[in-house]
Amino acid sequence: MLLFQSIIVYTLFAWLLAYNAKLSIRDNTVQVHNYGLPKHLWICLFIFAFVSGIRWYVGVDYPSYLFDYEQMLNGNYQVRSRGIELGFLWLSKLCATLKLHYTLYFAMFASLQIYFILLAFKQRRYLLPTMLVVLIMGGYYFSMMNGIRQQLVACTFIWATKFIIEKKKIHYLIWVAIAYQMHHSVLLLVPIYFFAYYKTKWNNTKLNVSIFIFCILMGNTPYWIGKMMVFSNLLSWMGYDNYLENLTDSDTFRSFSIGPRMIVVLATYIFCIINYNKVSLYFKDRAFDLYFKLFMIGCCGYYLFINTTLVFLRPIEYFTIFALPVCAYTLIYLKRKNALYFYIMAFCAMAFTFLSCYADYNVVEEERRMQLFQFCFDHWDGI
Repeated sequence: MLLFQSIIVYTLFAWLLAYNAKLSIRDNTVQVHNYGLPKHLWICLFIFAFVSGIRWYVGVDYPSYLFDYEQMLNGNYQVRSRGIELGFLWLSKLCATLKLHYTLYFAMFASLQIYFILLAFKQRRYLLPTMLVVLIMGGYYFSMMNGIRQQLVACTFIWATKFIIEKKKIHYLIWVAIAYQMHHSVLLLVPIYFFAYYKTKWNNTKLNVSIFIFCILMGNTPYWIGKMMVFSNLLSWMGYDNYLENLTDSDTFRSFSIGPRMIVVLATYIFCIINYNKVSLYFKDRAFDLYFKLFMIGCCGYYLFINTTLVFLRPIEYFTIFALPVCAYTLIYLKRKNALYFYIMAFCAMAFTFLSCYADYNVVEEERRMQLFQFCFDHWDGI
């Protein structure tokens, strides 16, 4: 029953987002403020926030966020305050002061996440229907309400890339300063301005594929990761101290394993890499070239550190999120130019959620079924 429920909810969720995003394309005649959205994108935001708010136990960090917020509701505002960024703490205290139910608390953060994604592509709305489907069905959604603070910063980073494209260094640094109040790790993105500003295009397909494969092979047995302890103090300061304790534990290093989910993700990334030149030439969009650079950092970094600990994977999430626009550009191009490749890539890009739900359904321990969609109402203890 839970498997069937999850498949229905995720599918309907993705369809509603894509449907309203498609309707928003017709809103081009409506004048919208710089930080405003067309009507149908506001509907997308509401749907995303509602579904995210009522979803229960979305990841390993969820119980601690829920516990802390419930403590705040009871007047204990000092819980875990040390080490928590001021911006996040202020928003949490505001919600607690207003006595908002935890569903509204999580919905509020979800609305902020999706707002910046929608805002980033407000002028490229033709990408949003595909992108939002990939977001939900490609599994990227699973992490958004787990690592709430960093994922919110990652979503704002997509929007802030416009400052790189427009060469607005001061605006970019102001964004970093504001985002720092949500997660300290945003400081890792300061050098990205200068790296991404470098105009060289990564148009050597063979080299890109070779680098990607090299990272996969290197990540197979990453015993060299212990040498990275030199960065432990920096990582702790960035807010990853909770993940450092197992860094040198050899039991956390495992052999590279390939299953259905790994295959569909690898295939999706390969499609994006080998079609980059054609897609870039077709759209002639400077933003796409920047997204692809950041995407390459993300997919290569992910497979380089995939068999290590979360302390290295978490920062990579700032870049893997750019798989969303890169996949959208590539799928739209293939739909117009190569129907067979389009259907193959579309299947790979959108199969992850189904495969994850099936895998979690077969897990005995209920607390590890984090990909299945559980309604909070089944665990409701009252407002």
